[in-house]
Amino acid sequence: MEFSSADSLGSLPADQIARYLDEIGDAARAQALVEASVQGQNFLRPGAPFSATGAQVGFIAPNGTDTVVDVASAAQLVADTSLIGSQIKISFDRAFVYEYPGVGTHSILCEFVGRNQIKDETEALRMALRFRSADNAGVSTLGIPIFLGLTVGPNGIAFEGRSINVSSSADEFLLEALDGEAFKNGLALVNAVQPGLKPFIALMQGAVKNVVKRTRNTQVHHFNLGLDFSDSATSARLRLGSYVVSQTNRTDWDWSEFVWDRSSLSLRRRDAGAAAIDFNYMVVGVSPYTPVAASLPAGKSTRAVSRST
Repeated sequence: MEFSSADSLGSLPADQIARYLDEIGDAARAQALVEASVQGQNFLRPGAPFSATGAQVGFIAPNGTDTVVDVASAAQLVADTSLIGSQIKISFDRAFVYEYPGVGTHSILCEFVGRNQIKDETEALRMALRFRSADNAGVSTLGIPIFLGLTVGPNGIAFEGRSINVSSSADEFLLEALDGEAFKNGLALVNAVQPGLKPFIALMQGAVKNVVKRTRNTQVHHFNLGLDFSDSATSARLRLGSYVVSQTNRTDWDWSEFVWDRSSLSLRRRDAGAAAIDFNYMVVGVSPYTPVAASLPAGKSTRAVSRST
């Protein structure tokens, strides 16, 4: 794995978490944590969902016209083996921030890592994007491509991600660069390993590492999506659709309690409505990839292009 949940805020001792919260101006929550620690209470309470280091993965099937759609466990899917050898698109489709460290509007950096299997070679991939959100709000970022043309190997795909709370104003210039078009169009892949990607990926990796090492910035959550074609009862299957990754430590999770509301593009509890969502989550889409033909310069016909080649 590229990242580790041990680096997430919730893995730190209570006094270090309180120190970080105080450092970024979240004094009230820092004081509440100190008081809870003195009384021997567990910090992993419903009021602090950003401290959870675990994840549960649900699946929303594509197509259909119903406004409300069921959510299934990714471990209960039937894998689509026809995807082996095909190219897919992975996108950041939606996120909901119930509560994050700090006050006001949060600046959240997401970093994604994957691997592209081309014949006998494996190509490391990396993409980062940034979004802003207040607590108890869905982000405005929708359907941002991450990897375009990822080749599915016989063992499925490995896709890893993490979210970073950015509270250092010194990194604003770098984050503005991540808001540029080059990072919003996704990492386009072709049918051969691309040596030219390596400098770009190394540059991005260095930039994100530089952000993370500042004391006012910290990793909040990490997840690792291994989507395969096995019959194992403990692994997640690969299909076209949307994967919902919730930040939670609960082991009694039941995705049948939730539905996806297409009209509001949000996760809801089946019997309680949107107000009952008390955890952070993000939605990652897996869809077919269709290469886009290069457009011709104005005034140049196809015949002229063919003669010139």
